[in-house]
Formats: sequence, structure tokens, C-alpha cells
Amino acid sequence: MRFKIHQVWTAQELLDFAFKTTRQSTPDLPKKIRKKERWAKEIEKNKIEQVANLLEEKMRSIPNSFPQFETLEPFYQELLDASIDIDKTRRQLGTLKKNARIIQQLRSQTIRQIFQSKSIPRIRKLSQSFYGRTSSIVKRLDKTLKELEKKRKQLLALPNIQTDCYTVVLAGFPNVGKTTLLKLLTESEPRIAPFPFTTQGLKIGYLKENWLSVQFIDTPGLLDRPLEKRNPIEKRALAALNHLGETILFVVDPSLSSGFSLEKQFSLWKQIQTQFKSKQKIAIITKIDLTAETEHKKALEQFSTEFSSENLEKLKKTLLEKAKKWFKKTPPDPHSKSGL
Repeated sequence: MRFKIHQVWTAQELLDFAFKTTRQSTPDLPKKIRKKERWAKEIEKNKIEQVANLLEEKMRSIPNSFPQFETLEPFYQELLDASIDIDKTRRQLGTLKKNARIIQQLRSQTIRQIFQSKSIPRIRKLSQSFYGRTSSIVKRLDKTLKELEKKRKQLLALPNIQTDCYTVVLAGFPNVGKTTLLKLLTESEPRIAPFPFTTQGLKIGYLKENWLSVQFIDTPGLLDRPLEKRNPIEKRALAALNHLGETILFVVDPSLSSGFSLEKQFSLWKQIQTQFKSKQKIAIITKIDLTAETEHKKALEQFSTEFSSENLEKLKKTLLEKAKKWFKKTPPDPHSKSGL
């Protein structure tokens, strides 16, 4: 998902922009004005309107450029909620709109008072009061503005994942051969996509045959350890993944070169089966060249699988068949914005 969100300026940057632009502009004034008081009123009105309009435009452009969260795919909704707290973000964006309205109300009130005034000092005093009160309003938003800029950067860093594609999520302990398997299945180097809950990022690759496409996603730091060792944020990320993958491909290393016993791997496998009940689950045995034949057979039986790294073509064919059935049930949306 690619978001196009306007940069969120600090309060001081907003004020500097509005006041500097107003100072440098030429006021649009009526030509036939003879009285100094009327001239002063028109000048101050022009300046006040420009400051208020510039601030309103900038403050409204921020919430208008943020995504409409309720229209996003469930995967991204869950992911965003875990990343930036959607409800809090909505309130912050609403605060900007509310204060933009307050500034415009203050503008109307001040201009009305200016045109009721009869002296230039009074006119200038009202103008200065407007600028001071407006500055205070914007400065009180500084914390909110800085938080929204941080959230904007988080949104821009989210992985660009195809949500209208048959997806296989790789799982298994570290060093069991997931990255190698991903390269072999896709016959290419995986693309690294940032993910807010792991420093390693997601590894993404594609298996393609004619019009069919299978998306593989490896999630280092998430589906590679027992549930009780994950923090609440990581658990939210797993909930997001539950909206994405149609199949969980669990990678098993019976050679034990990864440092994890077959019992520990089987325990994680059972947890994943429980956690992702609605998903299809497939186990695949890797590192056959490092595994004794008896251990290989034991792993095949224990994980109830017919797939191993020595017969990847069989696995590819199976996944492509699953993808074909999935596409018949879920035709791709021609208007979808997801993609590479």
C-alpha cells in the first residue's frame, strides 16, 4: 500500500509560513479609499484573512491526505491500528480540523470588530490580538503535529503487499532454511519490505505461471518463536497476518543444525495450527542432505507431510493449484491499489 500523505509541519513552521507569506504579498485593496481609518481597516482585513486562510489550508490538508482507514483492506486496518492507534489518530486529525474552524471564527470576529472601530491604534491592537491568539492556538497543537508527522513516516514505511493475490506465509524457527526455500520457490532474490514489528523486515517473493501468481512472505521475528515469547504489539502484527495469508508454509529442519529440536519445532507447529485455524497449513522438510534417513522419515510422519526440499516441483504445483481455485472464488479487483 502506497500512501501519499502531506508532510506535517511543526507549529512554528506553520506560523512562519503563514506570516512570512502574508508579509511578502501585495494586498488587494479597493482603489477609491480616501480615509486613513478605512485604508487601515482594509489592509488589516486583508492580512488577517490571508493568515487565517493559509493556516486553514495547511491544517486541513493534513487530515485530508491521511487514508480513509475504514476503506482499507482488513490486513492494513489491523496493521495500522497496531502501529499508530487508528482511533487516537482520528481524534488528532479531527483536532486539526476543529482548530482550523476556530481560527476562521476568530478571523470573522476580529474583522467585524475592526470595521466597528474608529481609530487606527484600536484597529492595530485588534490585529495584534488576532495574531497572538492564533499563534497560541497553533502552538498548543505542536505535540499533536509532531506525533502526526511521526505517524506519517510510519505509514510510508509500511510494506507494499499485494492483498489481491494468493499468499503463502512462511513460518518456522530461525535458521531452518526459510530464506533458502523462498529463493528456490521463486527462483529469485526476495524483496525486503519494512515491517513495523521486526528489524529484519518482510521477505517477499513471487511464483508465477502464466497469469497465476503466488505471493510468498517470510516474517522474521514473528512466526519463528512460541506465542508466550511475543509481546502484545507482535501479537497484533500476527492478527494482521491472519487477514493476509491463505496458507501457512511451516519449514522444518530435522537435521537440528538450526539448534532447535524436532520436539520444539513440533510444539511451534501445533501453536500455529491453533492460532491460524482458518488457514491451510502445510509443513515442508528441509536440509535433507544434512539429515539421516531415519530422521527424515520421522519428520515426515510427525508433521504429516509429503513435502520436502528434494521435491519442490510437487509443492509448487500444489500451491499453484490452490492459487487457481482461490482466484476462481476471489477474482482480483481491477481497481485494487495494491501491488508491487
